[in-house]
Amino acid sequence: MKMKKIISSALLIVMIFTAFIAVMPVSAGAAQSSYFENAESITADKAKAIINKVFAEYQFDTAEEMLVYEKQLGYLDYVVSKDGKYTVYVNRYTGVLYYANNVTGQILTSNPYYFAPTNSDTINNQLLSQITVSFSTIATGEDFTYYSSEWAAKRAQISTAFIANGIRVNYTLGDTTARFLLPGRMKADKFETLILRPLIEEYAALLYEYCGGDDYTEA
Repeated sequence: MKMKKIISSALLIVMIFTAFIAVMPVSAGAAQSSYFENAESITADKAKAIINKVFAEYQFDTAEEMLVYEKQLGYLDYVVSKDGKYTVYVNRYTGVLYYANNVTGQILTSNPYYFAPTNSDTINNQLLSQITVSFSTIATGEDFTYYSSEWAAKRAQISTAFIANGIRVNYTLGDTTARFLLPGRMKADKFETLILRPLIEEYAALLYEYCGGDDYTEA
Protein backbone atom coordinates (compact mmCIF):
# COMPACT_ATOMS: atom_id res chain seq x y z
CA MET A 1 0.00 0.00 0.00
CA LYS A 2 1.32 3.41 -0.95
CA MET A 3 0.50 6.33 1.23
CA LYS A 4 0.92 10.01 0.50
CA LYS A 5 2.32 10.47 4.00
CA ILE A 6 2.11 8.98 7.42
CA ILE A 7 1.67 11.39 10.26
CA SER A 8 1.59 10.41 13.88
CA SER A 9 -0.32 13.01 15.85
CA ALA A 10 -2.13 13.37 19.13
CA LEU A 11 -5.89 13.67 18.74
CA LEU A 12 -6.23 15.77 21.84
CA ILE A 13 -3.77 18.49 22.85
CA VAL A 14 -4.18 19.89 26.35
CA MET A 15 -2.43 23.22 26.65
CA ILE A 16 -1.62 22.74 30.29
CA PHE A 17 1.90 22.02 31.49
CA THR A 18 2.71 21.12 35.07
CA ALA A 19 6.33 21.23 36.17
CA PHE A 20 7.68 19.88 39.44
CA ILE A 21 11.02 21.17 40.68
CA ALA A 22 12.67 19.65 43.71
CA VAL A 23 14.88 22.40 45.04
CA MET A 24 18.33 21.41 46.31
CA PRO A 25 17.99 18.17 48.30
CA VAL A 26 18.64 19.13 51.89
CA SER A 27 20.34 15.95 53.02
CA ALA A 28 19.93 12.22 53.04
CA GLY A 29 17.95 12.61 56.25
CA ALA A 30 15.10 14.79 57.28
CA ALA A 31 15.37 18.54 57.37
CA GLN A 32 16.46 20.18 60.56
CA SER A 33 13.72 22.80 60.41
CA SER A 34 11.26 24.17 57.92
CA TYR A 35 8.44 26.65 57.54
CA PHE A 36 5.48 26.39 55.23
CA GLU A 37 2.58 28.80 55.32
CA ASN A 38 -0.78 27.11 54.91
CA ALA A 39 -2.08 30.13 53.11
CA GLU A 40 -5.49 30.13 51.49
CA SER A 41 -5.68 30.16 47.73
CA ILE A 42 -5.48 33.63 46.25
CA THR A 43 -7.15 34.98 43.13
CA ALA A 44 -5.27 35.79 39.95
CA ASP A 45 -5.88 39.50 40.52
CA LYS A 46 -4.33 39.34 44.00
CA ALA A 47 -1.42 37.30 42.65
CA LYS A 48 -0.77 39.93 39.96
CA ALA A 49 -0.86 42.70 42.56
CA ILE A 50 1.64 40.89 44.79
CA ILE A 51 3.94 40.00 41.91
CA ASN A 52 3.88 43.44 40.31
CA LYS A 53 4.77 45.04 43.65
CA VAL A 54 7.57 42.56 44.38
CA PHE A 55 9.13 42.71 40.94
CA ALA A 56 8.90 46.51 40.85
CA GLU A 57 11.03 46.61 44.00
CA TYR A 58 13.65 44.05 42.89
CA GLN A 59 16.34 46.70 42.56
CA PHE A 60 18.98 45.75 45.11
CA ASP A 61 22.76 45.93 45.19
CA THR A 62 23.19 42.40 46.55
CA ALA A 63 21.29 39.12 46.84
CA GLU A 64 21.50 39.50 50.62
CA GLU A 65 19.47 42.72 50.47
CA MET A 66 16.92 41.04 48.24
CA LEU A 67 16.47 38.14 50.66
CA VAL A 68 16.06 40.49 53.63
CA TYR A 69 13.33 42.31 51.69
CA GLU A 70 11.60 39.01 50.89
CA LYS A 71 11.65 37.94 54.53
CA GLN A 72 9.89 41.15 55.52
CA LEU A 73 7.08 40.45 53.03
CA GLY A 74 6.26 37.15 54.72
CA TYR A 75 5.82 35.15 51.50
CA LEU A 76 8.78 32.80 51.97
CA ASP A 77 8.68 29.08 52.67
CA TYR A 78 12.00 27.55 53.66
CA VAL A 79 13.84 24.44 54.76
CA VAL A 80 17.17 24.15 56.58
CA SER A 81 19.63 21.33 55.94
CA LYS A 82 20.08 18.72 58.66
CA ASP A 83 23.59 19.94 59.39
CA GLY A 84 22.46 23.57 59.32
CA LYS A 85 24.95 24.51 56.60
CA TYR A 86 22.42 25.92 54.15
CA THR A 87 18.82 27.07 53.80
CA VAL A 88 16.56 27.01 50.75
CA TYR A 89 13.83 29.67 50.47
CA VAL A 90 10.96 29.90 47.99
CA ASN A 91 8.52 32.76 47.48
CA ARG A 92 5.25 30.85 47.30
CA TYR A 93 3.66 33.38 44.96
CA THR A 94 6.44 34.40 42.57
CA GLY A 95 8.46 31.15 42.57
CA VAL A 96 11.71 33.03 43.21
CA LEU A 97 14.28 30.70 44.83
CA TYR A 98 17.14 31.41 47.21
CA TYR A 99 20.00 29.15 48.27
CA ALA A 100 21.71 30.58 51.35
CA ASN A 101 25.02 29.04 52.46
CA ASN A 102 24.94 29.51 56.23
CA VAL A 103 28.70 28.91 56.52
CA THR A 104 30.08 31.27 53.89
CA GLY A 105 27.15 33.69 53.76
CA GLN A 106 26.84 33.30 49.98
CA ILE A 107 23.33 33.60 48.58
CA LEU A 108 22.31 32.40 45.13
CA THR A 109 19.02 33.43 43.52
CA SER A 110 16.98 32.15 40.60
CA ASN A 111 16.25 35.71 39.45
CA PRO A 112 18.26 38.93 39.10
CA TYR A 113 18.37 40.91 42.34
CA TYR A 114 18.44 44.10 40.29
CA PHE A 115 15.64 44.17 37.74
CA ALA A 116 15.28 47.13 35.41
CA PRO A 117 12.15 46.69 33.25
CA THR A 118 12.68 46.92 29.50
CA ASN A 119 10.31 47.91 26.71
CA SER A 120 10.03 44.24 25.72
CA ASP A 121 7.46 42.12 27.56
CA THR A 122 9.24 39.02 26.29
CA ILE A 123 12.55 40.02 27.87
CA ASN A 124 10.81 41.03 31.09
CA ASN A 125 9.08 37.67 31.29
CA GLN A 126 12.36 35.88 30.68
CA LEU A 127 14.08 37.76 33.51
CA LEU A 128 11.23 37.21 35.94
CA SER A 129 10.68 33.51 35.22
CA GLN A 130 12.28 30.43 36.71
CA ILE A 131 11.21 28.06 33.94
CA THR A 132 10.38 28.40 30.24
CA VAL A 133 8.47 25.92 28.09
CA SER A 134 8.61 26.15 24.29
CA PHE A 135 6.39 23.98 22.08
CA SER A 136 4.72 23.75 18.68
CA THR A 137 1.22 22.61 17.78
CA ILE A 138 1.04 19.61 15.48
CA ALA A 139 -1.97 20.86 13.53
CA THR A 140 -0.62 24.28 12.55
CA GLY A 141 3.08 24.14 13.36
CA GLU A 142 2.71 27.38 15.32
CA ASP A 143 5.37 28.00 17.97
CA PHE A 144 4.61 29.08 21.52
CA THR A 145 6.70 29.93 24.58
CA TYR A 146 5.29 29.94 28.09
CA TYR A 147 7.14 31.81 30.83
CA SER A 148 6.38 30.91 34.43
CA SER A 149 6.00 34.56 35.49
CA GLU A 150 3.19 35.17 32.99
CA TRP A 151 1.58 31.75 32.69
CA ALA A 152 1.91 30.51 36.27
CA ALA A 153 2.76 33.19 38.85
CA LYS A 154 0.35 35.87 37.62
CA ARG A 155 -2.39 33.24 37.39
CA ALA A 156 -1.88 32.12 41.01
CA GLN A 157 -0.75 28.70 39.74
CA ILE A 158 2.40 28.20 41.84
CA SER A 159 2.46 26.17 45.03
CA THR A 160 5.11 24.78 47.36
CA ALA A 161 5.26 21.57 49.37
CA PHE A 162 7.65 20.02 51.85
CA ILE A 163 9.33 16.77 50.77
CA ALA A 164 11.72 14.53 52.67
CA ASN A 165 14.82 16.00 51.04
CA GLY A 166 13.83 19.60 50.51
CA ILE A 167 11.16 21.74 48.87
CA ARG A 168 9.04 20.98 45.84
CA VAL A 169 7.73 23.88 43.76
CA ASN A 170 4.75 23.15 41.51
CA TYR A 171 4.20 25.29 38.42
CA THR A 172 1.04 24.93 36.33
CA LEU A 173 1.59 26.71 33.01
CA GLY A 174 -1.31 27.63 30.80
CA ASP A 175 -5.00 28.47 30.96
CA THR A 176 -6.51 26.00 33.41
CA THR A 177 -10.03 27.02 32.40
CA ALA A 178 -9.41 25.31 29.04
CA ARG A 179 -8.71 21.96 30.66
CA PHE A 180 -11.06 19.08 29.88
CA LEU A 181 -11.67 16.89 32.92
CA LEU A 182 -13.05 13.36 32.64
CA PRO A 183 -15.30 11.94 35.36
CA GLY A 184 -13.87 9.22 37.56
CA ARG A 185 -16.63 6.80 36.58
CA MET A 186 -19.36 6.54 33.92
CA LYS A 187 -21.51 3.88 32.29
CA ALA A 188 -20.02 2.00 29.34
CA ASP A 189 -22.69 3.10 26.86
CA LYS A 190 -22.29 6.74 27.87
CA PHE A 191 -18.51 6.47 27.53
CA GLU A 192 -18.90 4.97 24.05
CA THR A 193 -21.36 7.66 22.96
CA LEU A 194 -19.65 10.73 24.42
CA ILE A 195 -15.96 9.81 24.23
CA LEU A 196 -14.98 6.64 22.37
CA ARG A 197 -17.09 7.03 19.23
CA PRO A 198 -16.17 10.72 18.65
CA LEU A 199 -12.49 9.80 19.04
CA ILE A 200 -12.77 6.97 16.53
CA GLU A 201 -14.61 9.19 14.05
CA GLU A 202 -12.01 11.93 14.44
CA TYR A 203 -9.18 9.44 13.99
CA ALA A 204 -10.84 8.00 10.88
CA ALA A 205 -11.15 11.51 9.43
CA LEU A 206 -7.45 12.16 10.10
CA LEU A 207 -6.48 8.88 8.44
CA TYR A 208 -8.53 9.74 5.36
CA GLU A 209 -7.11 13.26 5.20
CA TYR A 210 -3.45 12.27 5.50
CA CYS A 211 -3.43 8.73 4.10
CA GLY A 212 -6.31 8.67 1.67
CA GLY A 213 -7.83 11.13 -0.77
CA ASP A 214 -7.16 11.24 -4.51
CA ASP A 215 -3.52 10.16 -4.12
CA TYR A 216 -4.40 6.97 -2.27
CA THR A 217 -3.67 3.76 -4.19
CA GLU A 218 -3.13 0.12 -3.31
CA ALA A 219 -0.03 -1.77 -4.32
